[in-house]
Amino acid sequence: MALDKLVDGAQLDADLASVAGAIRTKGGTSAQLAFPAGFVSAIDAIPTGGGGISADDWLDGNVITSIDYDGTAINDYKLYGQSALTTLNAPNLTAIRLSAMQYCSSFSGPKVFPKITTLGNYAFSRCAITALDFSILSNMGLYTFERNSQLNVLVLRRNTMTALPSINAFNNTPFASGNAGGTLYVPASLVSQYAQARNWSTILGYANNQIKSIESTATDPTAPVDLTTHYIDGTLIPT
Repeated sequence: MALDKLVDGAQLDADLASVAGAIRTKGGTSAQLAFPAGFVSAIDAIPTGGGGISADDWLDGNVITSIDYDGTAINDYKLYGQSALTTLNAPNLTAIRLSAMQYCSSFSGPKVFPKITTLGNYAFSRCAITALDFSILSNMGLYTFERNSQLNVLVLRRNTMTALPSINAFNNTPFASGNAGGTLYVPASLVSQYAQARNWSTILGYANNQIKSIESTATDPTAPVDLTTHYIDGTLIPT
């Protein structure tokens, strides 16, 4: 604030009133705020929501780095080309549809989706994901994970097999033909079924590819994490 305003009591009062009004609007309150303690406590009480952007703000042309979303689906092309996006906090998400996150090239590292059941064609195409953990995924589309060149761990916790309509879902990933190989973790009761199933058996049959049981990670020192107690990103599985 300029020095002339600091010595102008009327101006200072007006400025503080303006700031207080903005705080009340953001915090959803009409309470009077005493300076400075009231300002501090009111600001502390404003929910941050993880610092993301809501679904209502997914406007064409916005550069998005973080999203907080309570909805159940990310629809066709909704986040297509959002190359700065790194964080998606969507606890209720059940579906990522056609090309919904294609070309989100900064969306990297291990990702966990406990409620997703359906992935559309190109859903995660050309992202930078290294590991994925799905609790109940039942269906995926064509080219779903293509060109995630560092995707080397896939965890499928569903107690019945997840459908794989085509091996092109893993084109240009470590799971694809001729690459270094990825590891698929599934319930122990399903290991043999995956190993023999159409399309799954093909990608798992390539040199260096592996299929292991989730249960084996509890005693395997080479496992990325104990998948019986933790998701692939290291967070504790709720009990």
